[in-house]
Amino acid sequence: MPDEPKMPETFETLAVRITALEESVAEAFVEQREYTETAFNLLGGEMKALQGEMKTLQGEVKTLRGEMVDVRGGFGRLERKLDNLVAGLTKRQI
Repeated sequence: MPDEPKMPETFETLAVRITALEESVAEAFVEQREYTETAFNLLGGEMKALQGEMKTLQGEVKTLRGEMVDVRGGFGRLERKLDNLVAGLTKRQI
């Protein structure tokens, strides 16, 4: 028997190897899918947090715009008072 040539693999041994390979590939796909789902969930959470921060910033910008309108109105009143003061001083000097 040592002189006998090696027999090629049988269909059964090939089937066992193919089944093992299929299981290995399936496990790799499952692992990759779990990783992808975890990554997407984390990314989704971060995006929601950023959306919340953007809404907060939009509110703050709106508040600042309102305050700027108030400041402009204050400068307008100050300018009118200064004009009245200058007009009054001018009349006294005449």
